[in-house]
Amino acid sequence: MILHVKEHVQKVALAFSPSSNEMKDLAEILARQFDTNMYETRVMPAEKIHIPDITASSLLVFGSNETGKAFQEGGFKELSRAFTGISLAGRSVLLFSYDSPDAVKELEAVIKDTELKVVGEPLVYMRNGKPVKDQKVSKLIKELTTL
Repeated sequence: MILHVKEHVQKVALAFSPSSNEMKDLAEILARQFDTNMYETRVMPAEKIHIPDITASSLLVFGSNETGKAFQEGGFKELSRAFTGISLAGRSVLLFSYDSPDAVKELEAVIKDTELKVVGEPLVYMRNGKPVKDQKVSKLIKELTTL
């Protein structure tokens, strides 16, 4: 039997922290926005992603809902260390948080020297107790995938 192999499929690495239900659900919402005929999306907690996962991906989606000490000791701890002195030029990243703009700032600080291209305005999903509109999520993924 011959299986059809998808050609020109781009890999997407989607990592999030903490592994709370809210962050898992939001990661899945974002992952579903990628056309499965064009993108292979791997969704995982940040503590399980490794540099080879990132370098094998042309598009990255990083999310955190942690700040301060929780961020420094959380899921992105090892990536923070690994990103020191690494170039990820040519790759684009979308940043998100469930409800913490400060957590997005922590992510921005971690990736600032990696040469990643940050796409659009970071997504803070919950605003004033309500989720952002689906169109905003779709628009951000479209921005990420049309670079």
